[in-house]
Amino acid sequence: MSGPVIGQSSEITVEGGGSDIWNDADEFHYYFTDVGVNFDAAVRVDSVEDTDEYAKAGLMLRESLDADAKNVMARTTPDHTTLQWRPTAGGESTSLTSDAGEDESELDGGTIDAAWQRLVRTDDTIRAYASEDGTNWTLMAELSLSFGESAFLGLAVTSHNTGTLCEATFSSLSGVGPVESQDVGDVDVPGSASGSSSGETGPLIITGSATDITSSSATLSSSLPSLGGAASADIGIEYRESGGSWTMSTTETVTEPGAVDVDLTGLSPETDYEYRAVAEASDGESDDGTIVSFTTLEEDTDPSVTTGTAVDTASSSATLSGTLEAIGGQADEALISFEYRETGGDDWQESGSRTLSEPGEFETTIYGLSPETDYEYRAVVEAADGDTDTGSTATFSTTVGTGADGGSHFDLEDGFADVDWFDDDVQVITITELDAGTIEDAFQTEGPRLIVFEVSGVLNLENQELEITEPYCWVAGQTAPSPGVTFTNGFVQADASNVVLEHVRVFRGDESGGEGTDPMNSADGTENVIFNHCTAFWGRDENLSVGYDSTDTTIANCMIAEGLEDPEENSNGTLVGDGADNVAILGTIYAKNNDRNPRLKSDTRTVVVNGLNFYHDKAIWIDDSAEAAVVGNAYIHRFSFRDPIVFGDGSVYMADNYVADPPLDGRPFSDVATELDSPPLWPSGLEALPAGDVESHNKTFAGARPADRIYQEEKVVSQITDRWGSLDVDPNEDNAGFSDIPDSAAEAGGYPDHGGTTHTLEVPDSGLRAWLEDWAQVVETGQ
Repeated sequence: MSGPVIGQSSEITVEGGGSDIWNDADEFHYYFTDVGVNFDAAVRVDSVEDTDEYAKAGLMLRESLDADAKNVMARTTPDHTTLQWRPTAGGESTSLTSDAGEDESELDGGTIDAAWQRLVRTDDTIRAYASEDGTNWTLMAELSLSFGESAFLGLAVTSHNTGTLCEATFSSLSGVGPVESQDVGDVDVPGSASGSSSGETGPLIITGSATDITSSSATLSSSLPSLGGAASADIGIEYRESGGSWTMSTTETVTEPGAVDVDLTGLSPETDYEYRAVAEASDGESDDGTIVSFTTLEEDTDPSVTTGTAVDTASSSATLSGTLEAIGGQADEALISFEYRETGGDDWQESGSRTLSEPGEFETTIYGLSPETDYEYRAVVEAADGDTDTGSTATFSTTVGTGADGGSHFDLEDGFADVDWFDDDVQVITITELDAGTIEDAFQTEGPRLIVFEVSGVLNLENQELEITEPYCWVAGQTAPSPGVTFTNGFVQADASNVVLEHVRVFRGDESGGEGTDPMNSADGTENVIFNHCTAFWGRDENLSVGYDSTDTTIANCMIAEGLEDPEENSNGTLVGDGADNVAILGTIYAKNNDRNPRLKSDTRTVVVNGLNFYHDKAIWIDDSAEAAVVGNAYIHRFSFRDPIVFGDGSVYMADNYVADPPLDGRPFSDVATELDSPPLWPSGLEALPAGDVESHNKTFAGARPADRIYQEEKVVSQITDRWGSLDVDPNEDNAGFSDIPDSAAEAGGYPDHGGTTHTLEVPDSGLRAWLEDWAQVVETGQ
């Protein structure tokens, strides 16, 4: 590779003392100047006095003149040439011959026998070269390090021998013109550089960064490392429109080194400006910093949104439309939503929100409305810069409630499992008392059966397991009177095929068992199992999982939440066990589970559709040989981004998923072995909701009895709406144990203790399926 044009051949001698340029602080002599973001500098190291085998000389890029500053140095010792660097201020140094840096090396063994050095900076990329002749260059390494708009570049020498000076000679320096010479760090014997001024020197001024940039103003920074021999200096900023004449800002007189900021006003919007720091010392000496540039923003205009029409109006839902007319002059994206309420009401409710990066039309479907009711609504926008706008208020009316209209978008048969086995000839078993033995007998009765409830309340299982061990069992929790059936301190399992378990709650907690205890799951090898409208909380492994080597399992409209964080790393949502095929997870809330939302093990095939994921670390982790379709999901208020939302060694089709509050901000959504162009599996007839409708839909319909929720369920829904939970953790680190996910049942608010009631059921001789749907409609919508 050809190099820079070789400059003057005159010799430069630098003498430097100091213990070393290494570890977390340096001692050396530096002959330098300030430079901008791009340069190409080269030099020949003619000699390095052998004061120690690690005496060093060479080109150095340095963030500041502090002893512990970030730096990159092409170093030549009496024996070889290599590259070393300190990646952060105060951090440990490394090199191409060190364990921490050897992976960056393009050289065999990390060293080269060459007299020529070269450093090239392009923005945040630093490339270091070596050469035997100054013409043919060998790349030593390429580093990604940020040094800001300006930094120091020059020749550095250390003797690696305290109290002794090392003499190094250089020639053919190009691409940089040093003007300052000083010791850096606690050097015992002062060094020097030929070609630099001797005795008193002029001031040294460094141009800093531009911050708080608006359409008409900016704050420009500078730093004065040295006054030279003067008692004071006037510090200011010269600025101009690119290519124009310089204008001087107001100045500030300083009597010691330090930083000076200048606030500029009256600038033109959307204009490129150049600027440089200027120092005029009291002894007549002066210095100009590197020229740096910035661009002012557009004028700060507000976003604009208009309210559109309401379409597809039903008894409990409506689709609202709006148009984002403009994002605003200083924002690149905006959050849009709708506010709605019964006409004349006091408080507005907010729909789920979504982020738009350009103007255009948008729609959102809201759920949980009352039939035959007049509503008013308006579109709302908040731009990324904090500016807001509200559209005009419009109205619509819901229709008359009829039958099952207005319930969840997802039916219990919308996955791969079905209830073809169920008919009017099944045995009906009525539970009249919440007793573990009675319920266990019903769960283990042979033959097709329907289990209904004439009693509600809380049943403490006292660490017992309620297992459905015989196939063809339908547990219809919707038939219980308000507030439904809640199991605590135990485990409910579908350990048979052809099972429907719906409209029940299980709160496992920490009074029974230990690590590895779940509230609810399906056993290994089961087939055709449906969990519909179930609430599963407080597991100490997972909350609701799918058995290994199972087939046709559906988890629909469930609320899977608050996996307990203690013991650490056991707050998990769902594990889809190895070999599980045709798994459908539909319309479900995963809230406040650290991990496994869900976890897809080897040889599994799963669809995850329209899930609402709230306050979590990992979301979907997929193993090799696993396949999945991930469609229309919302990931809200995530507290850790150390992994992408979907990651692992499997194959995944992904469409219409979004991340918000906080957004990805440039982080990847996925990192999987294979991204598929079409779903590897999909239930027949399934239609996914738009992702923007998921938050409203799932908050309305997920859980055991959405229209008849208990405190623990209402709390989670409110927390989703309020974006509860601290995000004050390192978003790129493992934060298990540091989030606000509860460690225990007590921390989560304590076990449910709602009372119970009784009623008498009139079970029809025919039309059982429609009768069950009517009861489901009551607990899902209140109608």
